[in-house]
Amino acid sequence: MQNASPLATTPVHDIVTQLRTTLKSDAYAERLATIHRYYNNLKSEGRYRDALLELFNQSGQANQHGWRAYAEADKVDLVVTQPDMGRDGWVKVELKYQFIFDLASRVSTTLGKLKRWPGDLPIRQQLQSLPKCDLQRIALDCIGKDSDDSSGLCDVFVLIVQDRFGAAHPDAVRSRAGHAKSRPWKCPELDERGVRLQFLREQAELDALHDRVSYDKAWTGPTWDMLKLIHEIRPFNLQVVSRKMADDAGPFPLTSYIFTLDFTAPRPLPTGVEWLPA
Repeated sequence: MQNASPLATTPVHDIVTQLRTTLKSDAYAERLATIHRYYNNLKSEGRYRDALLELFNQSGQANQHGWRAYAEADKVDLVVTQPDMGRDGWVKVELKYQFIFDLASRVSTTLGKLKRWPGDLPIRQQLQSLPKCDLQRIALDCIGKDSDDSSGLCDVFVLIVQDRFGAAHPDAVRSRAGHAKSRPWKCPELDERGVRLQFLREQAELDALHDRVSYDKAWTGPTWDMLKLIHEIRPFNLQVVSRKMADDAGPFPLTSYIFTLDFTAPRPLPTGVEWLPA
């Protein structure tokens, strides 16, 4: 379902509202913590999708109206159907999962390659000409590859961004500046779990490039630029939820930022720094 009126209360609007409610619920936060605890935060994109599917299907609103969510349907991560309605009544959801390093490094670098001057190729064509990358996957899922064809576009895009440590965490602080390259990483409790230490090396590199003051800007700046780029081409209503996992919830500290882009009821983007919760 595309181009729904932002002011109308329709079945599609109600479904999207329930999806947004589920994503910011305590129950979903508990599922994130459980996934973090038992799966060590690896290959969790499908688990986050399935948690959203299950909690949505169990909600009172879904049961009352007969809504049903299905995974991996119609070439998107999630489809919500309504009784006695065909494909026009479907709500399509895409979900992506990134670490802050991905946004601070890879997305930031790719954004710098895009040309925005008059006479330059349209952004869609520029994105498609790039090698496969995080920005390409996220942006094209939101805006599509063809401006004349909206049939395959998602109605809701969910981006879950994971901060493995946080700027003030001792492990992040110790890795800064010269320590990042000279100090070997040793984490026996993770080695015993068989968890790869690649995320530690990436975090060390990120911390070495940015001091504590600019830590957040290292990834929030590129993230905001990416959201503005998408919003210019296809406006959306933005919801951001921050969930800090308990220190004992898993093998390392974690804060999850859940960005929900609702394309069925577009709104202007917030201004200043208010878009990201503390």
